[in-house]
Amino acid sequence: MTNAELLREVETLRKRVAELRQTEEALRESEEKWRSLLKDTPDIVMIVDSEGTLRFINHTVPGIKKQEATGKMVYDYVSPEHHDTMRKNLERIFQTGQSASQEISGVGPHGSLSWYQAQLGPIKQDGRIVAASIITRDITERKKAQETLRVSEEKFRTFIETASDLMHITDKEGNLTYVNDTMAGTLGYSKDEMIGMHLTKVLSTEEVKNNFDRKLKELATTGEVDIESVWLTKDGKEIYGQTKVVAVYDRDGNFVEGRGILRDITECKRAEEVIRESEKRYRALFQGAAEGIIVVDIETMEFKYVNPAICKMLGYTEEELKLLGVRDIHPKGDLDYVISEFKAQTKEERMLSQSIPCLRKDGTIIYADVNTTNLLIDGRDCNVGFFTDIIERKKAEEKLQESEGKYRTLLENLPQKIFLKDKNSVYLSCNENFARDLKIKPEEFTGKRDFDFFPRKLAEKYRLDDKQIVESGVTKEFDETYIEDGQKRIVHTVKTPVKDAMGNVIGILGIFWDVTELRQAEEELGMYRERMAHAEHLASLGTLSATLAHELNQPLTVIRLSIENSLADLETISCPGSVIEDLRDSLSAVTDVNSKVNILRDFARKSSEEVISEVNLKKVAERILKLLRENARRARVSLHIRGMDQLPSVYINEKDIEQLFFALVENAIQAADGKKERRLVISGVLKGRNIELKFGDTCCGISPENLDRIFEPFFTVGPEGMRTGLGLCIVVRIVSEAGGKVRVESKVGKGSTFYIILPINKGRLS
Repeated sequence: MTNAELLREVETLRKRVAELRQTEEALRESEEKWRSLLKDTPDIVMIVDSEGTLRFINHTVPGIKKQEATGKMVYDYVSPEHHDTMRKNLERIFQTGQSASQEISGVGPHGSLSWYQAQLGPIKQDGRIVAASIITRDITERKKAQETLRVSEEKFRTFIETASDLMHITDKEGNLTYVNDTMAGTLGYSKDEMIGMHLTKVLSTEEVKNNFDRKLKELATTGEVDIESVWLTKDGKEIYGQTKVVAVYDRDGNFVEGRGILRDITECKRAEEVIRESEKRYRALFQGAAEGIIVVDIETMEFKYVNPAICKMLGYTEEELKLLGVRDIHPKGDLDYVISEFKAQTKEERMLSQSIPCLRKDGTIIYADVNTTNLLIDGRDCNVGFFTDIIERKKAEEKLQESEGKYRTLLENLPQKIFLKDKNSVYLSCNENFARDLKIKPEEFTGKRDFDFFPRKLAEKYRLDDKQIVESGVTKEFDETYIEDGQKRIVHTVKTPVKDAMGNVIGILGIFWDVTELRQAEEELGMYRERMAHAEHLASLGTLSATLAHELNQPLTVIRLSIENSLADLETISCPGSVIEDLRDSLSAVTDVNSKVNILRDFARKSSEEVISEVNLKKVAERILKLLRENARRARVSLHIRGMDQLPSVYINEKDIEQLFFALVENAIQAADGKKERRLVISGVLKGRNIELKFGDTCCGISPENLDRIFEPFFTVGPEGMRTGLGLCIVVRIVSEAGGKVRVESKVGKGSTFYIILPINKGRLS
């Protein structure tokens, strides 16, 4: 190395030494500065290794000596519930270098629990993480303040959420940002459903919504609004509410939200409505009472209120009578007596309830029964007198007797049997019809029991029925057996409990009437329905048989001919005998199937054996109408027969013609909607050797698109499952087999007419 090179190297070393000295000086200054900073900072700064061992702490923590802390585990000074979180944070720091923050608690001064906000970060040397720093700040007072605030907030939140009033907060546009549980529950929504909803959405009418919206818009300037409105729950129930909304402003005075309290005043409104209705009712009673009413001021003996009845009774107008007093409406000769009675009554020494002479405006004297009572009205002691004109009462009594006579006459002439028993099944009274059946006079019934008239077993049943009515207090309606002239009859009975003013059952009112013939008709109707169902069943089988026969006959014929042709061809050539034998077996099987198809075709032609006889069409019509009269009554269809007296008899299967009448009459009844009165007229005329029957109704009619299909099997416009669609199909079959014709005319909304043409002697046997 040359001298020059050596000098350059020495110079370089000198510079590096100078730089190192400067660096050491800077480090000393920096260390001194940070030591001073760490010493003076209120924060606790700790350095720990990866195991959590304390390697440095900036100053003594109150209650913990600095020299004792170094070398111990940081976890010794942290509450156990925070160990896992701190351990995970330290692991993440040493593994990834990622800082972390957490709140920890530990033993503070004098053993008290203190809270700290800990910031954990890596300490690197030569790019390698060698330790972790934990900087903690005491937040005990802040935590206490937060806890105090939380408890306070929870207390007030609980108060708000459980308050009976409906509380809400809206933004400046009127959209809900908060509702308490009471408001959400009362209106039937969840809180999530209501948040963001405009407040007017839960109001009842557009008028109410517009008024409320206008008030909300005024809130920004007025600062406070009171609104009475009708709210609407989610299920449509109305709630009357009194709402007070207060405006909230920010620091710049800008309106930001409205805080409202809604008080449910539905019950108050209802109470007010009840009071108003009550006032109306009592005012109406006062004004409309048949008795004359006067309200007298006890001190002045002047009239405060008078009703129209007393004005009419005494011949004054209301204005005239209100200017008078007690002394003005009684004759002078009787005045002392009336006043003494009046004063005695006002002192409640006795009730004034007797005939008192009253002086009319025209000077005539009338006598009235007077009942009085004391009341406090408008803060004054008053006496209310109720005047009943004896003459009017006499007239009323005569009218009542006349009315009772009318109702008694009506009761006695009713076809029903009527009786009244006490709760022990002892007869109190009955009408003439009931007494007549049992060969006894009505007045002799009082005190009797069922055992005095009926067999013991039947009487015991009646007694048990009565007992059930008395115990349940419920009306019972049923059929039962009744003895009339020694014969058993079926009667429909309605037994109703008779109750006193307190709702206690004190007796039984019984009404019953003979339904023997009605029940017999219902049984016969059931038989006809079964017969009709059987006919429809056969018709459906016939239709199915005819369809199958038609569909199978052609392919079977083709198969049979093909086999026969094949056999003829094979016989001219050499062919194995087994093939010819198989074809002959197939031909035999086809012949068997064909015979079965012919059986189906024969069944379709005639599903039942006919018995031809001479039939009177009017008698058939009367019989069928009698069966269906009750059904027609319920459907509001009146049934009529016209012009059939002179019709000759026809030779036909009587059961078939009954089914024809039954199907057409029931078809008309089913076409009625039951909303208005309808009618069906059955008539007939003789045309040459034929009879034309007309079934004309004023029911709903048949639409044009269905008119051509009504005779098709299984076609119906009725409810699915209610009709078979074979009734009119059967009508066509019966008429066709009798050699007749069927046609129909109909107009929607007007009605339908079925024309049946039957030859007189077509079915006659020679």
